Amino acid sequence: MLKNFFNLSALVMILSLVLSTNAFAAASYPNSSTAVKPGDILVTSDTSSSGLTGHAGIVVNSTYLVEIKGAGYHPQKTAISSFFNSHRNKVRVVRYNNATAAQKAANWANNYQAKYSNVSYDFDDLYQYNKSTYCSKIVWDAYHFGANVNFSTARFNLGNVTVPYWIQVATPYGLLNEGSLVLAQDSNW
Repeated sequence: MLKNFFNLSALVMILSLVLSTNAFAAASYPNSSTAVKPGDILVTSDTSSSGLTGHAGIVVNSTYLVEIKGAGYHPQKTAISSFFNSHRNKVRVVRYNNATAAQKAANWANNYQAKYSNVSYDFDDLYQYNKSTYCSKIVWDAYHFGANVNFSTARFNLGNVTVPYWIQVATPYGLLNEGSLVLAQDSNW
C-alpha cells in the first residue's frame, strides 16, 4: 500500500512537471518552430487583389493579432491560427530588431483595437487613426505612436491627373522591405 502511494506520488510529480513546463513553452506559428513574439508583423500575398496589394497585421500576444480585413470591416483581434488558415499559410513573419519597441507597438495596437473598434476601412493620412484605417496603417501607426519608430512610406495619389492629391501610405509589401525588420519566417508565396 505504501509502495503504491509513493509510485502514485512520483507519477503526479512527474506529470505536474511536464504540464507546468509545457504551459510556459513559447507559442509558435502554425507549422513552424518560430516563436510568436509581440510586435511581429504578419504579411500575406493571399489577398482579394490577387497578391497585388498584400495584407498585414500586428501580433499583440501569443494568441492574437490586430488587423482590419478590408472595406466593410473594423479593426479586430484575430487568432493567429485563424489568420494563417484563412490565408492558406501564405504568410511571412517579419520582426523588428528591438524587442522592447516591438512590445510597445503591440501594446499600442491592442489598445487601439479596444478603443477604436468602430473605425472604418479607408485610405487616408497615416497620422489620423481615429476616423479610418487600413491593415498596414495599423502596423505603421503602432510602431510610430507606440514605439517612436518610423518605417518608410510610399506616395499614393487619391486624386487624378488633373488634380492630384498625394498622401503618404504604408504598404504591406513595403514592410517586407523595411531595413529594421528581419524575416523571422517565410512561406511559399
